[in-house]
Amino acid sequence: MTADARFAKKPLFTRGFERQWATVRLAVFALAIAGSLGCGRIAFDPASGSADAAIDALDDSRIGVPVCPYLFCNGFEGSADETPWTSSVENGGTLGQVTSPAQSGSFARINMVATPTGQGFDMATLWSGQKTGDVFIRAYFYVPTGAVTVHVDVLAIASNPDLSIPPVHVGIVNSAIGIQNSVNAMTYLGGTIPRDRWFCYELHVALSVNATGAIEQFIDGTLDLPIPDVPTVLDVGISHFGAGVLYAQDPVPVIYTDDVVVSSSRIGC
Repeated sequence: MTADARFAKKPLFTRGFERQWATVRLAVFALAIAGSLGCGRIAFDPASGSADAAIDALDDSRIGVPVCPYLFCNGFEGSADETPWTSSVENGGTLGQVTSPAQSGSFARINMVATPTGQGFDMATLWSGQKTGDVFIRAYFYVPTGAVTVHVDVLAIASNPDLSIPPVHVGIVNSAIGIQNSVNAMTYLGGTIPRDRWFCYELHVALSVNATGAIEQFIDGTLDLPIPDVPTVLDVGISHFGAGVLYAQDPVPVIYTDDVVVSSSRIGC
């Protein structure tokens, strides 16, 4: 039976309904595919290499999912995936891509520092003097047993692109991970980081120049460090975000970073 024969005896409104229902079914199927990727997989296509951006665009056009539904997403997948970042290396710091370990996809970022006070991190400009609202950052870290972490800063929000004046930054002190709040000159240490595996780290900062702000730290999805009623931003606001080894007190801390997301609402692991 031809397509014309199937519709020959059906009223015009019935044909239109069937076409619309077919469109709806296709949309539902696309959403099911997107849901199966999981929040950790959004925007982190497993493809790699210089053609990664084209492959991402092809995949996204097929299932109707935007490349990044958040303010910022990056999984260090291929050369095209480095576009959002500005890299900074000083005092023996190095940055690179590795295939193992990788939290998802084909690559992860390796951050190494060979001399004291060195740095090797990636920075992105996401705001313009933001002083209110909520900032949520989700990143995966892998810290090997042999990595020296007497004091290593791994995340920061800041007003300047070199991240030298961060109102809030995240640091690992020996084996504990915590928050340094430069606005009220306080340091808050939380739980112990796991070694030799990827762990999910989440930072929430409720921005405020007064003592009405808040900071929260989550490890593997569990609230680890709540810090209420604190100022969290200076009068100049924040414009930049960085991840990697922002500062290392001692040489040769090896930190792997992957699947970084920034949003105005919680992302989850």
